[in-house]
Amino acid sequence: MPWTTPGTATAGEVLTASFWNTQVRDNMNTLVAAGTVLPTSPGDGESFYYIADSTNGVVWHLRYRSAATGSYKWEFVGGPQLISSVEANQNRANAAYGDLGTVGPSITVPLAGDYIINIGFTGNNGQAGQAGRMSYAIGASAAADADAVFYLTSVAAGNYATVTRPKLKTAIAANSAIVAKYRTDGVSVFFQDRFMEITPVRVG
Repeated sequence: MPWTTPGTATAGEVLTASFWNTQVRDNMNTLVAAGTVLPTSPGDGESFYYIADSTNGVVWHLRYRSAATGSYKWEFVGGPQLISSVEANQNRANAAYGDLGTVGPSITVPLAGDYIINIGFTGNNGQAGQAGRMSYAIGASAAADADAVFYLTSVAAGNYATVTRPKLKTAIAANSAIVAKYRTDGVSVFFQDRFMEITPVRVG
């Protein structure tokens, strides 16, 4: 609910326990609303608990700041990330981005806005000198090396390394699916323990 101007006290009013419980405490308990739809007419400084994933208990604490730059005025204050993972150890031997045997991981952002996207995996080389990249497609936009986390080995086969990389991505449309994609230098690289997590920066 939006902030309101306090009313004027009436002469002779006494702050009793009953008045505190029925007026002050009840208003405090309902001051911060929660739901899956942002308030349509927020006041400056208003807070809202956005339920991003009710199944896994992911709730984002957002605060509206009218002076915020751009069209996204709800700024992220706190809460857990949305996380998706695929543990299967699967390979790819293609220089173009595409899917592994198990597609993903993937996350659909519920609100338009700016997000930090963090991806990572554990790479396993079949032979020396192999490179593997994990990136992601956002909606209709194809995966690109500019967003990729990169794994390269110059040692003998059978070595493992875990790599991860966060990156800020701006102006993502609401309900856009972010889907992990993979490519190599054309030789087989195994990807396992793949994960993706997103954290909102500001939404609207």
